[in-house]
Amino acid sequence: APSPQPSLAPTPRPTSVPTPVPTLDACTYTYIACGQTLAGNNLDGNTQVDPTTTAGTGVQGAVDATGTSASFYSPHGVALSPDGTMLYVADTLNNKIRQVDMTSSVVSTLAGTGVAGDFDSDGLLGTGLGVATLYGPTGVAVSPDGKWVYVADTGNNKIRKVNAATGGVTTLMHTVNDGNSDTTLDGPTDVSVSPNGATVYVADAGKARICTIDIVASDAGDPRAPVTGGVLAGAFDDANGYAPSQGSADGTALCVGGDLSSCAKFEKPAGISVAPNGLMLYVADSDNYAIRAIALSTDGTSATGESRRTTSPSCRSTSAKTPLPFRGSSHARVRTRAVSPRALANSRDRKS
Repeated sequence: APSPQPSLAPTPRPTSVPTPVPTLDACTYTYIACGQTLAGNNLDGNTQVDPTTTAGTGVQGAVDATGTSASFYSPHGVALSPDGTMLYVADTLNNKIRQVDMTSSVVSTLAGTGVAGDFDSDGLLGTGLGVATLYGPTGVAVSPDGKWVYVADTGNNKIRKVNAATGGVTTLMHTVNDGNSDTTLDGPTDVSVSPNGATVYVADAGKARICTIDIVASDAGDPRAPVTGGVLAGAFDDANGYAPSQGSADGTALCVGGDLSSCAKFEKPAGISVAPNGLMLYVADSDNYAIRAIALSTDGTSATGESRRTTSPSCRSTSAKTPLPFRGSSHARVRTRAVSPRALANSRDRKS
């Protein structure tokens, strides 16, 4: 389990009226969590400009305010709402989910009190709103209808679900059936949602596997009852109590017991993203210094082919591997990088 992290007390939201700023185009901007700030970079055709800071002072803090007057504490994952009006931020060491209004640049807290904990608060059964607690959330994703923000609550080994309108928090998933037995998550670091909203994918870093959550089944049951997830990719050794087998091999996406020599293996998969057509899942295999690709079935619930590398970066670090999820960052900002479709096409042509 991760060691306790410092947490900051919640701060009042600003009462002043913010100065409007131009709305960012959700189709051409990529948002980057950079230490304690949010920032952006614009690629227009072949011209690249420097990143611009969207929110954050560059100094750690927990202040809800406008733009660069707001502060963060080691933000990690970011996700944009489908309509491009709201940017959600996993503010890891503040134990909060923050949101940035992309029209006004106002930063506010959607969920989390600032104190590390594990308490659901959805406004039902007398639990109230605004009192839910998180522990080191690192990944966020938004449902296609914009109603839900899914959170990799890393320190609690859970996937949480946040109502984007009310900030109500419930636990979506804590245990996974690996084909042999139910096991708990171990430091999940990122989440991604299928284009149809039916499946949430989870990078379960500590157990070197990629998991799935059936949202249709979850919605059909008690909204406050966590569901059991499945495993999409990973190798599990029956000779060692079905423990995850870490490694860097490409191969069959999922193997449970038996000969694992032809099976895909991961080592601390930290980031995950599903393709817009829902037929491919990309994984940042952190401690293998590789990007992996998993072909998906048309309904997105299972792997149809092998896990394979899409690239093998040459910029490997010579420093010791550091444990997830709390890889530190010192810039205290969220940055944005803007990329035009034409620039992306030109970049692909140059690499081919």
